[in-house]
Amino acid sequence: MKTDNELDKAAIVSLLREAYGLPVTRLEFTPKGEAGYCYVGWSNGDRRWFVKLFQAHRDEPFAFSLRASRDLHDAGYEHALPPIPTNEGEPFATYEDYAVAAFPYVEGVSLYEDESRPYGEEVTDAEFAGLGTMIGRLHATTPLIPIGGAPRERFEFQYDGLFRRFLAGSAGVAPVNDFQRELLSLWVEDRGNIATAFERYLALQARCRATCRPFVISHGDCHLANILRDGAGSYRLIDWNDALLAPPERDLTFYTGVADRFGPFLDVYREAYDPGLLDPDMFAFYIYQWCVSEIGSYTHRILYRNPGTANDEQNESDLSGFREYVPIHQQRWMESGIAAVADALRQRGMSTTER
Repeated sequence: MKTDNELDKAAIVSLLREAYGLPVTRLEFTPKGEAGYCYVGWSNGDRRWFVKLFQAHRDEPFAFSLRASRDLHDAGYEHALPPIPTNEGEPFATYEDYAVAAFPYVEGVSLYEDESRPYGEEVTDAEFAGLGTMIGRLHATTPLIPIGGAPRERFEFQYDGLFRRFLAGSAGVAPVNDFQRELLSLWVEDRGNIATAFERYLALQARCRATCRPFVISHGDCHLANILRDGAGSYRLIDWNDALLAPPERDLTFYTGVADRFGPFLDVYREAYDPGLLDPDMFAFYIYQWCVSEIGSYTHRILYRNPGTANDEQNESDLSGFREYVPIHQQRWMESGIAAVADALRQRGMSTTER
């Protein structure tokens, strides 16, 4: 979240002291990420912890994600940054409708700390390829952790109903501020392009559901902003909110954005974990899913979550995010990226379409 909430911070500090035994005396809000509220917890001295409040704690995939990060760490996967367990051994405590998770504080920056730069500019070609080892080792650790009953990829889209209503012209929302008015206007103006992207996504969704693919433990959001480089140059994979069992393509898609970097990344990844054949249509699905999910997420925030609870700064941040996708400027880029991925797989004899 880009702006703080109005929750009683003194009560959350008390929770951290009682549930975790952490000598936290105050919380300092930090505007990072979109999935929750982030804070630095300070003691009276100079000790620090990273504290995050989530609203998804009733969802089994969320609980599994935090447990999985601990299991991965305990199995020797040093790139996981798991939560500190509560006094009861749980991965999070609860406060009102929120999960409260505490993490060791790591001095460092994400590989995408400066979001004004082009994607990946801070990372050299060699470093980017080297991240393949981190993801490869993640997938290779799957047999070493308990996954019985773990949530699995269903190729579902949580904003399916929203898209269908909006594309049918029946949003049923009376705008109450300028942010909502602009968002609704952009939906109307670009409805044809949004419909085309959504139809392409649905076709890929049906294709993926009909395909039998091997599943691995997947982080699900491992872009550069969720990779922390500490002072020693080691990488930590953070924000374990969306982990589940899924095809390897779910994580690999995050490294396809720069065509000439994906091939070397894939070569290093395969040295750490050999996935066998990879499916170009699976990559296409996840590329389109990111686009339609971002449109759906920002629409939901501005129209349904923010009214009455968010200030103009948060609304402007969300509307700016929406404008990155609507009007849809990225469809040509997405298709060219999908073609580049298919080419990289063919060159390495790794494409399912070669069978």
